[in-house]
Amino acid sequence: MAETKHWYKPAYHLTEKEIRYAMRSTNSNAEAAAFLHINQITWKKYASMYFDPESGKNLYQVHKNQGAHHSTKPSVQLATLESIFNGLHPKYPVKKLHARLISEGAMEERCHICGFDERRISDYSVPLVLTWKNGNKKDHSRDNLEMVCYNCYHLNYGDMRQKPYIIMQR
Repeated sequence: MAETKHWYKPAYHLTEKEIRYAMRSTNSNAEAAAFLHINQITWKKYASMYFDPESGKNLYQVHKNQGAHHSTKPSVQLATLESIFNGLHPKYPVKKLHARLISEGAMEERCHICGFDERRISDYSVPLVLTWKNGNKKDHSRDNLEMVCYNCYHLNYGDMRQKPYIIMQR
């Protein structure tokens, strides 16, 4: 005789300690349910079983709308260009740095060697490469960075596909 397979999940046995841990780690009932990988109906069932001795309310009511009052997540602050130039962010992504230098007006959108500044028809951007004069990609000082066109890069810095890049002094 073949065994029957059940398609349902086994019952949860969440303790008050697990419920309170989820409450400390999250800001709302929805977040607490997601934190424990259960749906909100199951969370409500178990959180309503236990009571807070101070307020007399069940834990579901105590944890309701906690997200509006405070946030435990740290706020993300954008690195300023000055802090990047001063070397405080040596691992700052090159693509973001290239875009910010142009968008914030820290560098002109033209080749610093030959002056090329023609825009492409497809995306209306000037095809430029961000380069480091001393070859150190972690040195983001203002004097070390320059924008060059692909032709000047090939003539002055070498092949882009080579790793590590061979930097020739001008």
